[in-house]
Amino acid sequence: MQTRLPSLLGMCGAVLLYFTLLQCRFSRRQCRWLLAIVVLSAAVEGGIVLLDIYAGGLPLAFSRALLEVNGRNGFGSFQQMNVTASFLATGLVVSLLLFAQCHRHPETSPSARKPGRSAGDGLLILSMLTMCVALVLLQSRTGWAGAGIGYLLVNSLLWCQKGLTPTRRTVLWLCPLAGMLVGIVLLNLPGAPSVDHTDSNFQRWLTLRTTWDMILAAPVKGWGTGSFGYTFQHWMAGQPGDNPGRELMLHPHNEILYQWVEGGIVALLGCVLIAAGGVSIIRRHTASFIPAGWVALLPVALHTQTEFPLYYSAPHTLVLVLILACVDTRGSLTVDMRRHRLSLLAGRAVILLLCAYFIALLVSSMKVSFILSRYESQVPGAVAEMQALSEVPWLYRSRYEYNKNTLLLADFNATQDPALLNRFLAQNARWLHGRISPDAAYNQILILHHLRRDSEGRRLFAENRHLFPWDKRFGYGTTSSH
Repeated sequence: MQTRLPSLLGMCGAVLLYFTLLQCRFSRRQCRWLLAIVVLSAAVEGGIVLLDIYAGGLPLAFSRALLEVNGRNGFGSFQQMNVTASFLATGLVVSLLLFAQCHRHPETSPSARKPGRSAGDGLLILSMLTMCVALVLLQSRTGWAGAGIGYLLVNSLLWCQKGLTPTRRTVLWLCPLAGMLVGIVLLNLPGAPSVDHTDSNFQRWLTLRTTWDMILAAPVKGWGTGSFGYTFQHWMAGQPGDNPGRELMLHPHNEILYQWVEGGIVALLGCVLIAAGGVSIIRRHTASFIPAGWVALLPVALHTQTEFPLYYSAPHTLVLVLILACVDTRGSLTVDMRRHRLSLLAGRAVILLLCAYFIALLVSSMKVSFILSRYESQVPGAVAEMQALSEVPWLYRSRYEYNKNTLLLADFNATQDPALLNRFLAQNARWLHGRISPDAAYNQILILHHLRRDSEGRRLFAENRHLFPWDKRFGYGTTSSH
């Protein structure tokens, strides 16, 4: 449960934000501005991807360091190809919707059109081209699917829309195709990234099959919130024959199966209710300020069926909520609070206190996260910073406990006190209870070997060899001293 607490709170926060925005009475113009911000963000992200591929990233030290750490496939500010691609696909669909809505203004004659509107059209076209080129180069299948389905639906649903001129129809169809062709040409030129999906295909299909088997074993009550990574790896290791897994899986790469396998039938019913709510929005789409706006939700919705973007990326969640608020404008929830003045004031005070708490939590968490990352990357001076840490927000408590425990190894190297190793073994074993980590397990084995507790070390080695068969540290018959 502890490992899922931050993600559960994040989801609850997103729901609260959504219902809060439903209280706002956005005008059509305000909805367009909000969606224009989404397009601008995605276009900038597309530009960053192109810079990463062809110019070695942004001219900033941290950008180049990220590329060195994450390799040639960690493009964009998200540093993960599929997450970046679904964000770009969302921006592309929103740009198509905005371009199709630009004619919906009181002034329809060419003489009445404002000069800025033509500039806005040009920016939308340039954004579409940039995002399409970046999408092709990223070679993300979930990104391609979201963008392709969104492109076809927008053009199909809005083709006969009143007032949509033939010129706009032509641009809506041909502009993304032109960007795609440019991307295909660049993809076949030197300098384009190379992506091999073979291992990914095998692992994802294996994970889906195994997750389904786990669901069938406990379809009603599930396996427990926050338990998937630990349970999945031990399930795989306990099957007859060798474990065929090729990577550590902390999520089944399908949100519906994830909720079901952990939460059982209750969580599955929650997914059904969410789907029903989406269908109701689709049925009312003609009454929205943004006709067919629900299509912009599809890229992220599809991505949740192949990965876990809503836990990986706060921007994805915020964009999803913004689009929902704009699409669901006509269904605003309103409550007359004039007869409940005291309750209103108390509610406002509680909300302000909660906001102040979470702002302070985020500020302190950013500082702690930076120190932990420096320590894990073995940056000079980071050990002293870790030793000086005393107050750590609960968001990073588990990560901090593990890193703090490894400080005992540094102390042992300085003092050669065996009591420090025994403390490490005890604390590391507690940390591993209910968690899965090849690094923590390997450290445990090395310390047991050093203390001549060979029988325990061999037993743990054999267990982890089945848990992590792809890890070369567990791929041989004996451990070596270090």
